[in-house]
Amino acid sequence: MKKIKVIIFDFDGTLFDTKIDIARSVNFLLKEENLPPIPEEKIYEFIGNGTDVLLEKSFSYVNGKIRDGVIDRFFKIYEEHMLDNTKPFPNILDVIDKIKDRSLYILTNKHERFAVKILKHFGILNYFKEVVGADTFGVKKPDPFGIVRIINKERVDREKILMVGDSAIDIKTGKNARVLTCGVLWGLGKIDELRRENPDFLINKPYEILDIVN
Repeated sequence: MKKIKVIIFDFDGTLFDTKIDIARSVNFLLKEENLPPIPEEKIYEFIGNGTDVLLEKSFSYVNGKIRDGVIDRFFKIYEEHMLDNTKPFPNILDVIDKIKDRSLYILTNKHERFAVKILKHFGILNYFKEVVGADTFGVKKPDPFGIVRIINKERVDREKILMVGDSAIDIKTGKNARVLTCGVLWGLGKIDELRRENPDFLINKPYEILDIVN
């Protein structure tokens, strides 16, 4: 296999364990709206498709209605609490440091500014050439736009590009762009959902990324 030159990472559930802060922010919002809380484990199932889907599913679960301004209110709540419990997955920062000679990107359905703030907090923003969020170009995964843009920018063969993520959406995005794909099992994605998308690689630990890209 040709050496991987470009690695595109998902954010939530792949690089960072953000689920607690996201779930608690949803419940803070529901409380403000006089709606009952949702078990955090249930909210975890709603993460990965962007804020609009997260809130639609959450409000639907408690038979609530999303009023004007609710999404902006969620953003304010999340910004206040996004670093309460969020942390990088074990060994992921060391892996990033070991592959910093490659072209590293982040492609997330999170809003760009939140991903950037977390990366800055943990001192690794400068390891990535670009952070592309759901709002950066108004396009979300599994649309391949973000990866195709990177292909055109890097001018690298598709078989030298790897998309790494914890969800079926990440694998679909990579497949839609015809690049290599790697599913990770330390995030929120379920193994059967990932296998269904037939990723090129399926790994249990961050250090296995090094075996793939080298």
